[in-house]
Amino acid sequence: NFIMTTEEQNQVNFTEIECIEKKKTKTMCNMYIINAAHALNSFSVYSDEILSKLDIQLDEIEATLRIFEQKLESLPPDLFTGVAEAPKPQPQQANPQQDAPPAQAEEVKEEAPEEEEEPEVDTTQARKEEILANDGSKKLYNMLKFRIPIANVYQKATGELGLSESVVDEIYTLFGFDKMVQFSFKHSYSL
Repeated sequence: NFIMTTEEQNQVNFTEIECIEKKKTKTMCNMYIINAAHALNSFSVYSDEILSKLDIQLDEIEATLRIFEQKLESLPPDLFTGVAEAPKPQPQQANPQQDAPPAQAEEVKEEAPEEEEEPEVDTTQARKEEILANDGSKKLYNMLKFRIPIANVYQKATGELGLSESVVDEIYTLFGFDKMVQFSFKHSYSL
């Protein structure tokens, strides 16, 4: 036991015990403070170097994105008039023929042509026209059309245009860019 009882304390003669040297204690405390400050300083220098490298990488990405934007804006608008639109995503519907018994399958086949999907196509087409009428959304559409990586499009939407990422997602799915393969630029950055 390191804890002394009152009886043991009474038996110890404190006049015979050497006192703690204040100079050694102060020196040890000062050394600890100096070593801790040195460690914190070296960590902050290391962190600052990493952050500066990341800042340089972000500047390079931003410059690349600006180059693509300038190229995109320099193209004449009539260039896109003859370009075929991306394929429309087809909504997946449950097959009523699989759920119905064999006797009712013929009735289901007869009912299927009667269903009209024209209102959905009209609303989809109206939404596409609405998106292309907005300048900010049209920029995002053109970026996706030229297959600029989706992360860069998100950055453009939230940063400069002040739009939410849901607008990019809507354009991405509405115009069928999700069916197309996106390529990405591979940068070999090392920290």
